[in-house]
Amino acid sequence: MEVLSKGPLHRDALVERLDRAGHLDPLRADGVDEEDLAEAVEDELLCTDAVWSSAADVIALCSHLTDGLVLTHRLTSDEIARGEVVMTPDLVVLDWDDLDGLELAGGGLLEHRLGAPVLGEDNSILAGPGGWLSVFAPRDVVAFVRTGQSVRVEPARSLGDDRHEVDLLRGTIDGVIPPGGSDEALPFILDALTADPTAFRHPVRPLGELLQAAGLEQRGFSFGRVGDDWLTTAEQHALGVQRRLADTWGFNQCCQAAFDQAYDALERAQWDDGMDARAVAASLSHGAVAPALAEYCIDLEREAELVELADAVITGSSRHTAGARLLVAEVADLHGDALGGEAALRQALRDDPAYGPAASGLARYELDRGDVNRAITLLRHEELDPDDPLLALLEGFRDRFDAPFVGVGRNERCPCGSGRKFKVCCARDRVAPLSARTALVTAKLALFAGRRTPRSRIVGIASSACDPDDPDLASSIADMVGEPLIIDFAIWEGGIADDYLAERGDLLPPDERRLIEDLLGQPRRLWEVTEVESGTRLTLRDTATGDQVIVEEHLASLDREPGELSLARVARLENQNQLMGMPMSIPLRLRESALRLVDSDPDADELATWYGQAIAFPTLVNSDREPIVICRAELATAVALPELHAALDPVFDRVDEGEWCQHAEREGDEDEEEEGWINSGILLGRVTFEDDRLAIETNSEGRLELLLATITAAVPDAEVVVEERTDPRRSVAERRRSGARDAEPREDLPPAEVAAVLDQFIRKQEAAWVDESIPALEGLTPRQALDDPTRREDLLALLREMGGRTAVGGGGFDADRIRSLLGLGTDTGT
Repeated sequence: MEVLSKGPLHRDALVERLDRAGHLDPLRADGVDEEDLAEAVEDELLCTDAVWSSAADVIALCSHLTDGLVLTHRLTSDEIARGEVVMTPDLVVLDWDDLDGLELAGGGLLEHRLGAPVLGEDNSILAGPGGWLSVFAPRDVVAFVRTGQSVRVEPARSLGDDRHEVDLLRGTIDGVIPPGGSDEALPFILDALTADPTAFRHPVRPLGELLQAAGLEQRGFSFGRVGDDWLTTAEQHALGVQRRLADTWGFNQCCQAAFDQAYDALERAQWDDGMDARAVAASLSHGAVAPALAEYCIDLEREAELVELADAVITGSSRHTAGARLLVAEVADLHGDALGGEAALRQALRDDPAYGPAASGLARYELDRGDVNRAITLLRHEELDPDDPLLALLEGFRDRFDAPFVGVGRNERCPCGSGRKFKVCCARDRVAPLSARTALVTAKLALFAGRRTPRSRIVGIASSACDPDDPDLASSIADMVGEPLIIDFAIWEGGIADDYLAERGDLLPPDERRLIEDLLGQPRRLWEVTEVESGTRLTLRDTATGDQVIVEEHLASLDREPGELSLARVARLENQNQLMGMPMSIPLRLRESALRLVDSDPDADELATWYGQAIAFPTLVNSDREPIVICRAELATAVALPELHAALDPVFDRVDEGEWCQHAEREGDEDEEEEGWINSGILLGRVTFEDDRLAIETNSEGRLELLLATITAAVPDAEVVVEERTDPRRSVAERRRSGARDAEPREDLPPAEVAAVLDQFIRKQEAAWVDESIPALEGLTPRQALDDPTRREDLLALLREMGGRTAVGGGGFDADRIRSLLGLGTDTGT
C-alpha cells in the first residue's frame, strides 16, 4: 500500500520494488517459485477491494481512482419520488471501495442497498436522507462528485468533451471480455481509470451512454460488443450449469430441451396466468429432468423456488405431475421429513407408474422399512439401470435371507428360531433374524452417509486425518474421503447415525432401530483376539474391562491370530455377537496409542487424526532435523578440473578426482576411513564434476542452499542449469494414488552399487536391533523378550507385522533374517 500510494504501477515494477525492500522473502520461504512471485503478489493484494488490478496488469489503490471522481446520471420521476437512485451502470463505481456508506455533502448518508434479486439484473440503489433529490426534475443530469469519503450532488448544467473517456473505455474492451463474452460495467471504468487516473474528473455523459459510444450494448447488468452474438453473465452461468447437469445425468437432445423448459420456468420471478403448467409438468416428468433440477436448486440453496415451481405445476396441471411431486419429495427429504418425502413419491408413482426416478427414490424408503423384496422390484423398473450396484447388493441380501428357508417343510420348525412350525411362523412373511440383517443395517447407514449433508461432514473428518503440511493436501483429503474407516467414524462418532435415526427412524423395523440406539450408547473398544476358530468365530477380550465375548465372524476370522488387537464395535444380539461397521486391526507399535485413544472417549475428528497419524508415511528428517527432500542441482562452469580442485579443496573434502564431500563435525566423532568412505562427522552432501558440469546431491533443501552458496562463492562463473527437489511424501502419495504395486517393474530403484551399500547398512542395523530396547516390548530387547513368557507373544507379533510390510524402494528390515539372529525358524510359531 505504501508503494502504491505514489500512484499506479505495472505489476512487474511493483514486484521489483517490493523485492528490493525484502518484502518477497516470506513468499519464497513459503515455497513460491521465482516465476510465480508476480502472480503471488497479485493474489495477496486482491484479497481487498482497496486495490484494483487492470487487464493490462497495472495495479492501483482504489482510493486514488475514486478521489475526485465525477459521475453523472439522468434522474427519473420515480427515483426522485422514492429518494433512491439506480446505481447500475452509471454510478456502479462511486462507492466501490467503501460499501459502509458515503457522507452526503450538506448532511446525511448515502447508503448502498441491494434491490430485489432478479437473475441477470442489478437493482442496487443509492438511498439518501429525505428530500435529497427534491430540488431536481425528471430528466435532469446530476453530477455525483466524490472527495475522500464524501459525495457532493449537484446539477450538471454543461457536459464536457468526453472523447478521451470514450477512447479509454474502448481500449479496455478486449482486455475485459473475450469474443462472444460479456461483463458488467465496473471493470471497464476501473480499467479506464487505472490507465489514466485524471479521467472522469469533470462532468461528461453518464457511463451507460459512454459505454454504448465505445461500441457496447447492454442487457441487464451485462455489456457485450455491438454486432456480436454474445451471452450475458447470467446466461453464461445458466449454460455452464446446464452443461454440467447434462453430463452428470446423461441428457440427450430431447432431455436437454425438456430441462431447458423446466429451467426457464424456475427462473420466473413470479407466476402468472401465462404459464403453460401442463407443458412444464410434461418437461419435469421427462427422464431425469426433475432430479437434475432438484440437484441444481439444492446445491444453490434454492429449494424454496423448487417448491414454488412444483406447487404451480401440480395446481395447474392434471397430468404429468410425477416429476413435480418428485421435486416435493427431494425438498422434504432434504429437511428430514421422511414421511412427507415417501408420500410424495408414492403419489408420483400412482400418477405415472412408468416414471423411473420415483421408483428409484421410493426403493430407498422401502429399504429403510426393511422390505428388501419391494425395493428390488422398484429398482428393476424398466426405466432404471439394470446394472445399478444397489440392486445387485440387495439381491445378494435377499438370497442370503432366503437361504435358511429353502426346502423347509410346512410342519418343520421355523428356521427363524422361534420354535414354532414353519407354516404358522414365517411361511407367509419371511423375516430374517436380526443377526442376519446387521450387514443390511450397515448398508443403510452407508447409503444415508452418501447424501449431500453427511458428505460434507465426512470431508471435514477426512481433513482431520491428513497432515496439513502434506505437499498434495487436496488430493490426500479426496483419497481419505473414500476410506471405509473414515466413513465409519463419521457414521458412529460423527453424528450421522444419530441423524439417520432422527430422520428415518420412524421407517425402520423396531429391532433395527434398537440395534442402532444400543450401538450409539457403546464406545468403540480395543479388543484382543484370544482364540480363533478359522472361518467361524473369534473370542475377544476387552482390553479396558477384561470382559470376553465370542463373535460370529466368518471372513474376519480367516486371517486372525491370538494376540492381535482390533479397534471395533461389537453388537450384542439375542443369539450371538457380531462385529459392526469397519473394525481396524491394530499393529503392536500402535497398541499404547490406541489404548490411550479409547480411554479418552474420542470424537470422530480425534479418531481420524489418530488414524491419519497411524497410517502416515513417516516424517523423515536428517541429522539437522530438516525434512528429507532428495535434492540434485547441476551447475555449468568453464573452469577446468585443476582449477576446480584448487577452488573447492579448501572448502570440501576431496574423495577422488572430480569428487568432493562436505561434512559437519559431530561432537564425540573421530575421523575414520572405512571401505573407501570418508567418515568425519555428518555427511552434508556430495559434489562431482563431469562434462563441464558440477553436480550436487544432498538430502534437504537447506543443505542444497548451503552447498550452492559455497560453490558459487568459490567458482564465480558457476550457473545453475538443473535443479530437482523430490519430497518422499509426495512420491509415496502419488504412487499410492496411481495404484502402483511394489511388485511391478520400478524405474526409480537405486543403482546396484547403492543398493549393495544400503543392504549392508540394513544388515548392520538388524544385528544391532535385536539387542536394543524396544518400546513396543515394554523396553525389553528382542533377545530379552524371547526369554520372557509375558513378552514372547508380543515379539512374535512384531515380527509378523515386520514380515507383512515392504518398504518403498525395496529397503527395510528382513523379518526372516532377524528370526535367524534370534535362533527362531522362519515359521512364526516356532
